[in-house]
Amino acid sequence: MANKWMIYGVTGYTGQLVIKEALRRGHKPLIAGRNESKVKKIAEEHGLDYKVIDLADTATLEKEVADMDLVFHVAGPYVITAEPMMQACIKGKTHYVDITGEGAVFRRTFELMDEAKAAGICLVSGIGFDVIPTDCLIAHVASKIEKPESIQMAIAPHVKPSAGTAKSALGVIAEGKAEIRENGKIKQVSFGSEYFDVHFPSGKKTVAIGPIADIYTAYYSTGAKNIRTYMTQPKMAAIGARFTMPILSAALSNKWIKNKVDQLIEKNVKGQEDDTRHKSTSEVWARVENAKGDVAEGYLKVGEVYLLTSQISVRFVEHVLEKNPSGSLAPAQLFPMKDLLAIEGVKLFDANRNEESL
Repeated sequence: MANKWMIYGVTGYTGQLVIKEALRRGHKPLIAGRNESKVKKIAEEHGLDYKVIDLADTATLEKEVADMDLVFHVAGPYVITAEPMMQACIKGKTHYVDITGEGAVFRRTFELMDEAKAAGICLVSGIGFDVIPTDCLIAHVASKIEKPESIQMAIAPHVKPSAGTAKSALGVIAEGKAEIRENGKIKQVSFGSEYFDVHFPSGKKTVAIGPIADIYTAYYSTGAKNIRTYMTQPKMAAIGARFTMPILSAALSNKWIKNKVDQLIEKNVKGQEDDTRHKSTSEVWARVENAKGDVAEGYLKVGEVYLLTSQISVRFVEHVLEKNPSGSLAPAQLFPMKDLLAIEGVKLFDANRNEESL
């Protein structure tokens, strides 16, 4: 492929999986990061060109980004790193995609809609497990009824988090609130303020309301104005969340405590091992309703989420480079369900939990 694209943040767990998938699909991306010794070592291992770029060095960042057709940004925590990279991409007229699941980043991505259109580029956040499978399922289920008005979505993840994911999750907990969309507006609610049981294909699980970025993306991929997102929890944890989460939030708002926990994560959390990566599965449920009372439901089952993220992300990069879209987009606007189902291990189920094909 003649296009030039960069993977920024290659020293992390997910970044290295993406490199392997990119090479497997015949790409030779430029790889970049701020730690020269680590980036150089990875580049030499894979026979790739590399650049050392600090996001705080605006002049160098803008120069290197402007020479690319696309930047795949995989350096978290995105609430800190996404803004300088998106601004550099807008200035350099370079497509931007990332794999964040952080709500604040999605909000900013869509705030930059006009700037992205004017630059003739796309800004797309969430092209990994957060949020392509969920956004694709929601869009697919929503297409079965007219004028979808309200959405409920729940995930049952089976994942051993990487250090970056764990630190991002702590940042969300520190904020102390989940978000919903109500009549088109974002509203904050308490963790666990709603919980109920969902019959996933693998069995019944309790889900509790939580901060998942589909409240941003599904608004654009479906037009629905009322969106709630949930995650599986042990029932007692779901019941107690409204009491325990404020305590955790207060503790993590202390910078000293937060830094110490981050250091422990960096030292001890390594992500899924190769020998177990192909064994784990996660599930997604979506329910969509319109003003007339029409209802549609569906489920997805996917493989290990980090492997899935690497498989999706390279395919998504290919879509962007081929279609050359502009504006801030939800992932499902560029990556339909049929493309997700082409990935090994992804299965779609109807409302009765029977396997469905397209």
